[in-house]
Amino acid sequence: MLKIALMYNKNKIDPSDVINISDIPTQEHYSSNAIERVAKALEKGGHTVKLIEANMHAIDEMHDFMPKVMDGDRPGLVFNMAYGLQGHNRYTHVPALLEMLGVPYLGSGPEAHAIVQDKVMTKLVLQRNNIPTPGFWVFSTSEDQFDDLIFPVIVKPKSESTSMGMKVVDNWDDLRNAVKEEIEKYHQDALVEQFIPGREFAVGLIGNTDSVEVLPIVEIDLQGDPDKTQSKRPLFCISNNYGKTSSQKMIELLADSISEAYSIDKNEIFLNDPFHGGHITKTYGNNPVPWIQIEMNRDMYLSESWFDNEMLSMKTERLQELNNMFENTVVSLMKKLS
Repeated sequence: MLKIALMYNKNKIDPSDVINISDIPTQEHYSSNAIERVAKALEKGGHTVKLIEANMHAIDEMHDFMPKVMDGDRPGLVFNMAYGLQGHNRYTHVPALLEMLGVPYLGSGPEAHAIVQDKVMTKLVLQRNNIPTPGFWVFSTSEDQFDDLIFPVIVKPKSESTSMGMKVVDNWDDLRNAVKEEIEKYHQDALVEQFIPGREFAVGLIGNTDSVEVLPIVEIDLQGDPDKTQSKRPLFCISNNYGKTSSQKMIELLADSISEAYSIDKNEIFLNDPFHGGHITKTYGNNPVPWIQIEMNRDMYLSESWFDNEMLSMKTERLQELNNMFENTVVSLMKKLS
């Protein structure tokens, strides 16, 4: 059995994690529940597992935990779940660090991460190898002009993932607004791609160059609409009476409190945009009651590890965990209002 370090990053950078915080912090992380499930699965396989946060203290922790092969020990291994803390090339940080330390790890190497995180570079590599890819244009400012651009197009940040910031537009005014928003929010150029309608598939590969296994093909459910796109579904949506009676400031404070209590990034919380496009309507007499509606993504409670298939309900411990988190949300909100 192995000593396995599971490396991860939290949803926010703490000043103690780095020497300085840049203006390009990570927008991505695995939830604490996902990290815990992976760790438990590895322990169930008989391995010794240590959680190590991927910050500037990681080298010291790795030095104390990892076996020393030069002393005759069996090598350890890193299960890499870290996106990196900050910077345009953050995906490369952990694998590059591990290669320097001489520690084996799972996942792609720094070269692959550097290419795929830069979507423009990825498309150039695809073109070089005669692999079809939609036409694209790179905008450094919202005023850039391309005479050959054909609508509709998809707008996204050049170096992000998980459908982050993605928008579909079909005219120049909306395009310029979308590009301006992307550049200001993500501090990088905007990639504009030709929109290709149709079905969407994902194909996973596992292994190295000489032994790659193709995993089962997964089709993204676009509900039969070839013009739809895969977009990231938030973990929470907060909305109110169309802003008529409930304070927008209250919604923003509530989003902050949920982010803290559930240890999730605020990008996982949508404001004034309910999941199903509807609102609760409740009145007493002729007077509407002020309310704020909180909707939770079912992924927070219907995953395999949290669902009791025999009872067809959420597991008791997960329900209690969510209740505790909600109580912490209320406590945090009350502190912010006091």
